[in-house]
Amino acid sequence: MIYLAGPAVNLGLLLGLTALAVQAGFAGAYMLAQPLATLAEWNFLLMAFNLLPAYPLDGGQTLDAWLGRLLGPVWSVRVVASLGLVCAGIAYLAFPTAIFLLLIALFLALANWQRLQSVGGWQR
Repeated sequence: MIYLAGPAVNLGLLLGLTALAVQAGFAGAYMLAQPLATLAEWNFLLMAFNLLPAYPLDGGQTLDAWLGRLLGPVWSVRVVASLGLVCAGIAYLAFPTAIFLLLIALFLALANWQRLQSVGGWQR
């Protein structure tokens, strides 16, 4: 449950900022409504990114904790690290020209590859 605290804060900020943006829009304060709506959008993107099933993100840690009870610690790491490698591959293919996003994809790939190798990979 601790790993879900960060995305929960992003969700709270998303809802709060959206409500403030709507209220500012109804009041006619469009110069205030636009930045609030932009901050709400960024909180949504941050929450969605943080919930990806990849190490070291909160989604990966949460999925590892839940699968660890069902499959055991080694298999949960194998599943989550493999999903993390898929996420890194999708990020690499989706953003071939955005250098910052390619660095994030590289970081995710390295972190998940290291975690997968720490349990012996897919070999028994």
